[in-house]
Amino acid sequence: MKVGDLEIYDDFATVKNESVLEAAKIMKEKDVPDLILIDDYNKPIGIISAVDIILKIVAEEKNPKEIKISSIARKVKAFDEFATRDEVLSYMMENDSEIVPIINKDGTLLGVCTIGDVLIEKEDVEER
Repeated sequence: MKVGDLEIYDDFATVKNESVLEAAKIMKEKDVPDLILIDDYNKPIGIISAVDIILKIVAEEKNPKEIKISSIARKVKAFDEFATRDEVLSYMMENDSEIVPIINKDGTLLGVCTIGDVLIEKEDVEER
């Protein structure tokens, strides 16, 4: 099964290189636990989660107004819609990632796929 056959969310939040404080505000406003860091061409270059903010900023008593997202964002591999579900699941498990960006042919961000969607789809296929 290909990623394009799974549910790809087009309602997600992106950031460029705002401060960590601005990222946290976006997470709160959009009610999302993760943000995709994009470049000026709408290509995904990283991911930041609420857990990243807690562990890398709050727990270390750093000022979230002064730290840019790019300094704490994790690199993330993007997949196109032709990648297999098993490729995506394997990457997510190996990299402890709950979401991955899904890109168009030109590498720009199309949406995101969550580990829940990959696992649910896998269970549905196995039950058939």
